[in-house]
Amino acid sequence: MTSTLPTSFLLMWAAMDAETKENKMKVYTIKKKMSGTGTIYDIASDQFDLPIKFRKGTKFAVVLSASYGDYRYSTHKTAEAAAKMSDRQARAGYSHAVIDYDGNMYTANGSMLVAD
Repeated sequence: MTSTLPTSFLLMWAAMDAETKENKMKVYTIKKKMSGTGTIYDIASDQFDLPIKFRKGTKFAVVLSASYGDYRYSTHKTAEAAAKMSDRQARAGYSHAVIDYDGNMYTANGSMLVAD
């Protein structure tokens, strides 16, 4: 079977696919929780999974609770940057958690993160 797509499109698609593989970002997915469990302060939603996309070079994410809506995380390269954002969120009264790209949870202690 032959392709009906123009060659220029196929070449562009191949180049995009190669670039995506070269710059592949890590993704950690916070799985959906069962409806009616937990609290509104949980980072897991009872409606959908939340993929946390770690850009190249980032290791930590500060994730707001599910009650804050769809876009509710920021990624950081260093533990110090994640701890600073966690402190900022806590001072503003936002319920949140700090995780790394493997799903390990941390608590901010000054400018450091302490594994839970």
